[in-house]
Amino acid sequence: MKIKNDFINIKIGKKQYNFKNLILDEYLSRIIKRQIDVQNLTKVNCDIQLKYLLIKFDTPFGIINSSMDLHNQNFDICLIHEAICEQELSANTVSIKYTYTADSRFLVYNYATGEYSNINNYNGRKITAIGFNSWNGNDEGWQNQWPVCAVLDTSNYNLYLQENEFFTVVRKDIITTDADFYTEWSIVKAPAHLCPKGIEKTSGSYFNDNYGILKSVGFGYYKDEMIEELLIGTDIDVTQNNNELILQPLINPIFNNSLEYLNNNLFPSNKLFTKKENYKFILLKYELYQIEYVQSGDDIVPSYIDTGEFYLQSLPINEYGTGNFKIKYERG
Repeated sequence: MKIKNDFINIKIGKKQYNFKNLILDEYLSRIIKRQIDVQNLTKVNCDIQLKYLLIKFDTPFGIINSSMDLHNQNFDICLIHEAICEQELSANTVSIKYTYTADSRFLVYNYATGEYSNINNYNGRKITAIGFNSWNGNDEGWQNQWPVCAVLDTSNYNLYLQENEFFTVVRKDIITTDADFYTEWSIVKAPAHLCPKGIEKTSGSYFNDNYGILKSVGFGYYKDEMIEELLIGTDIDVTQNNNELILQPLINPIFNNSLEYLNNNLFPSNKLFTKKENYKFILLKYELYQIEYVQSGDDIVPSYIDTGEFYLQSLPINEYGTGNFKIKYERG
């Protein structure tokens, strides 16, 4: 699986600037965590929808690399309202566009003072970096809990907030997978575990948004049919190593040299043998969950509902025997 930032467009008044930003390791890690435990669907540090924009003024970060551990409080302000998110889906591609806007009508949160103010208070300040995260972190004590997912270094450009000028940032990310996709449920157009907004409910539908959780891995002769199934947590374990999802132990026997007797009722001689065909595909099964928030005493808590629906992702088998199966999440 690969994710790339297709573009970032910044508009300040009548001026426009086009960039591509750095997706941090944190974001790749979240994509993995989100799909391996249903309870992670409601954790902020597993959210992959980049709803909030952060701004750093005046002083640059210096050298920025993909493993940097940046947090909200490393920036000066955050636009506290969520971005408008538009998602387009296909069997192998998820693209999502975010639009962040601010002018004199919008408030921002200052991490140093813990106060809200009008964005016009920062007119004339040079923008040296822009960050993107799933949470605005405007609650005291929470700013440093969740690392930033992406960052754009603008220190070499003359970007300044200007009085009475509209400030807009548009970013588009594209997530792709080489795995084949199959489902019998028509509402699901793409792998839900790669969709930042999940699979959204359709107009007039009673369905909530749907999210994909990895439930099993198996083998088959066809890319849309699992013959041998191994359940996660029972037959096989799933772990995460940085930007890799690891399934182990995965036993895929080779049958090229394995002969088996056929039914004697079909053949006149018990000396006839045949070879068992090798599996051609490894398949990952994702079950679809919906989230509802219910009253529990004085609290509102999430309830995770298994819809009974699923989808498969399949890849051709290249190796046989006992080992680990790894899915690597990379930048495009």
